[in-house]
This record gives sequence, structure tokens and C-alpha cells, in this order.
Amino acid sequence: MRDLQDIRELINPEGITDGKIVAAQARFYDYCKMMNPKFYRDDRPYQRDLCETLQAIFEGRLINKSTGEPYKNLMINLPPRHGKSYTLTLFVQWCMGKKNDTRVISVSYNDILAGRFARNVRDGIDAEKIDSKVTIFHDVFPTTRVKQGDAAAQLWSLEGQFFNYLATGFGGTITGIGCSMGIIDDPIKNDQEAFNDRVLDEQWSWYTDTFLSRIEEGGMQIIVMTRWSTKDLCGRLLASEDGGDWFVFCRRACLDEGERRMLCPDLLSWKSYMKKRRLTSAEIADANYQQEPVDIKGKLYSEFQRLGKVLMAPVLLLPVSGILVGLGSALSNANLISLCPFLGTEPMVIFSTLIKAAGNVINGNISVLFAICIAYGYAKAEKATAALSGFIGYMTMNTIMGQLLILLGIIDPANLQTGQNAILGVTTLDTGVFGGIIIGLVVAWIHNRFYKVQLPPVLGIFNGTRCVPALTVVFASLVGVALAFVFPFVQTGLKAASTLIDSTGVFGAFIYGFSERMLLPFGLHHFIYLPFFFTSLGGSIQVDGQTVEGAVNIYNAMLNTPGMMYDIDI
Repeated sequence: MRDLQDIRELINPEGITDGKIVAAQARFYDYCKMMNPKFYRDDRPYQRDLCETLQAIFEGRLINKSTGEPYKNLMINLPPRHGKSYTLTLFVQWCMGKKNDTRVISVSYNDILAGRFARNVRDGIDAEKIDSKVTIFHDVFPTTRVKQGDAAAQLWSLEGQFFNYLATGFGGTITGIGCSMGIIDDPIKNDQEAFNDRVLDEQWSWYTDTFLSRIEEGGMQIIVMTRWSTKDLCGRLLASEDGGDWFVFCRRACLDEGERRMLCPDLLSWKSYMKKRRLTSAEIADANYQQEPVDIKGKLYSEFQRLGKVLMAPVLLLPVSGILVGLGSALSNANLISLCPFLGTEPMVIFSTLIKAAGNVINGNISVLFAICIAYGYAKAEKATAALSGFIGYMTMNTIMGQLLILLGIIDPANLQTGQNAILGVTTLDTGVFGGIIIGLVVAWIHNRFYKVQLPPVLGIFNGTRCVPALTVVFASLVGVALAFVFPFVQTGLKAASTLIDSTGVFGAFIYGFSERMLLPFGLHHFIYLPFFFTSLGGSIQVDGQTVEGAVNIYNAMLNTPGMMYDIDI
């Protein structure tokens, strides 16, 4: 909120006429334009809408369709620095000019801010004429004056009245005074308070126990604040039984991200908006500037649930794969063939081999399925392009990672070591499902960030989703280079963790089972079992001369070789 002196420096009104005086008396928006024409402009339509909403509430013309009664409670949610507090100071002046018996209690974050708000209202009413070209309050309402000797900054009256204005900090004492207009102006200081349950509970208790008791019958409430969380004062009021009694005036800073259209580019440009988003968390930026408050704890839980659902898509293919491999292996089992000789005929051998191969398509490529499904599941739109980019990203990552390690002499294609593999024909480091998950998330971010991008005309062919696969190749290459050096340490850590769990015996099994079952009701159990299913955390074993890692991978490998026996305790 600006100080009065700061506001006066912006003022350069046109000549005062009787017509303008009458208009300013009758219409609050005209009063604002008259007091500060440089700030209040017709090319800022949200200002007119806000002013008309405030006036309609004051005059009882804004009707609640649910009750048929006029609204008495107003919430104003605007981005920072868009003049919401300044507009409210002018509104209080205008109301007192219209009705000298208007009694106001205003509450701000602390006494200092409360005093500043009250002083701006008082000084605006009490301003003296020093320039004939400058409009002051008395030009519009000449009979309304601040009572001399009763004009303290935070408690003052108008001439002919006992009390008109009291300002206090949130949590302050209000005794012996009622009001026809209660104002709460930005009670939350910062994000630390916004997500502190104790602070929010204290504010709510003070509001219900103290502030509400000061509102007279038929009085109006106005809460002006930038949103923070679902548990802030506005959020709790809207979620309460009386939430329908509140009219919400809400405007987003960015009206259309694709078109880069802002609420008021003069006050907050697209460039400045994006800079502010980069300097803070997405949750706070969405709450402060887009009026989309979140419960960070709840959102984190929801995001985990969403990831779990996305991860389930490829996991649900495993039963199909297991059935096909198991059936093919059973039909080719030597003991079963001895009992049913027709199973050893060429057609049956071909049939059993084909269905095993069909099942192994899923088993052998589960990682790329994770990349595709995650990119698809997280894409906001144009999901087909996201899925294609997921596949391209996975192949690019493995190709770059493999070629780099071959050039460095770490991978010998003719003599692959544990943790190295040929994936879809590409010799590379075996990142398992982790590689698929990582590249899937990267591709999803690229897609959601750039699928609406508009490039210069010379590059117009790559507008929109057509640029996503190209960007995927670039980013996936960087991921491949990074994983070439980082993932060997991850492999070592997974093997060490597997050894530790195995060495703890029953206790290790208990920890796994207990954690998995505890997370099952929340849909988050995938994060426990997936590493055991598909990585060395689930153990490793030699199957048919090949090292196989992960419980499910080991199981499927054994299904493929039913005639052999294995010591699963190795």
C-alpha cells in the first residue's frame, strides 16, 4: 500500500467541473479517477469492476441469488501491487463523504500497517487545497471534516460524530466499539506464516471471537488479501457453513499464459511475472498471482498419488506378460511333453515360443513403457505427442549414455558387465525403471512448458507441439551424459541396500511388508515395491548364464527356463 505522499506525486488531474463533482459523488469509480487519473484508467477494466462491486455492496444492490438478500460480505483477491489496499482507502473516504456516520474498524497485519492505512484515510479527508489544479476530498464532499482534537492516527472521528475510525493490528484488542464496516487488509505477512497451522489457527480464533463481535447488525465486512493457502482466512470462511454469504471479487495476474495476456501489463508485465515465478515456488506463485491457493501438504500427497497412478499403467501389463510367459513355458516343459507328446510337435513348439515371445516384449521393455506412460500421464494436452516424445527421449538418453561410456572405455560391447545391457538394440548402462521414470518426468515438463510456444516466423514450422520432440532430443542427451557418471553410484547403492536387507533376514522382510501395507490405503505403495521389482534392490541371480536383477525380472526369467532349478537364496 502506498503512502499518501507517494500517491499525490502521481496526481495530475484535468480541470475540476461541476459535472465531474456530481459524478464523483454519485459513483465511486468516478471519484477514484478524479482523485488519481493516472492510476485509475478506463484501459484497466478490473479497476472499474472493483469500484462498482464495492459501491454495490455499500448501497445494498449486490444480491445473493441463493438467499435473495443483498451481500454484506466481500472478499477481494488481487495480485500484489494492483492497488487493492489503495482503492480501499479511497472507498472508506468516499463512504464517509456519502454517510458521515459510517463507522470503520480496519485490521492489518500489525499496528504499523494498520496505522498507515488509517492515516491515509484520515489525511485524504483532511487534505488542504494547495493547488487549484489538484483535486482533494473537500472538492467532492465539502461538508465532511475530521474533528479537530480527535484525530489520532489510529482512532479518530468526523465533525458531529462520536466515532468513525479505529485501526488495529491483527490480534489486537477491540473493546467498547462497534462498526458498520469491518475491514481486514492482508493479515498474512509471508509464506512462513501462511503455512504455519498455529498462526492460521490464532488468526481464525481472533476473527471469530473478537472481530465478528464488533460488526453491528446489517454491517458489512471486507477482506482484502493476496491468497496463500487453502487454510488462510479467506479459505476457511469459504469452506465454512456461511461461505455462501461471501461475494468474491477475484482476478488473476496472468489471464492467458499461451497468449501472455496479463491483467494489467503496466503494473505487472509478462516478463516480470515470469521472473517472479522463477524466484519463488510454483505453489506460492499460483496462490499470490493466480489466486489458486493450495494446501502444500495436500498437494504433495496428491502429486504422489498421481505419480502412483501413472506408474501403475505399465505395472498392470505385467500380469498379462506373466500369463503369456508362464503358459508358453508350461507348454514347452519337458515333463509335460512326456505326458502329452503332441505338445512336442512342431506347430505346438512354434505356438509356445510365440506366446513366450509376446510376453517377453513387456518384460524386456518395461523401462521404456514407464517413460512413455509417465510422459503421457502428466501431459496437460496433446498427449499423443507427449507419448512419442517419451519414447524418443528414452532412446536418446540410452544412446548418448552408451556411446559416451563406450568412447571412455567403460563399456565393452563384446563383454558386458553387470549393470550394462543392450536395450532395444542400444548397448548402454542399464538404468532400469529409474531411467524410464526420470526421462518420462523430463519429457512431461518439456511438453507442458512448450507445447503452446510460438516461435519467430522463420521457425514457425516448429510452433506448438512440433517443437517438443526436438527439445526432447536436446534435454534427453543432457540427461544421458549426467546419468553416465551418476548412475553407477546409484547401482552401487542399490546393491548395498539389497545386501543389507537380505542380511537382516526376517526383520528386513518385516520392514518391506509393513511399509508396503501401510501405504496401500493411500495408493502410495508403488514407491515401495517398484524398486524391489525391477532393480538390484530386489536381488540378482544368474539365470541361464545371464545376470538378472529385480524380483519380477528374476521371476520372469525363471518362467522362461522351466527346465532348470535355481537357488533363490543366493
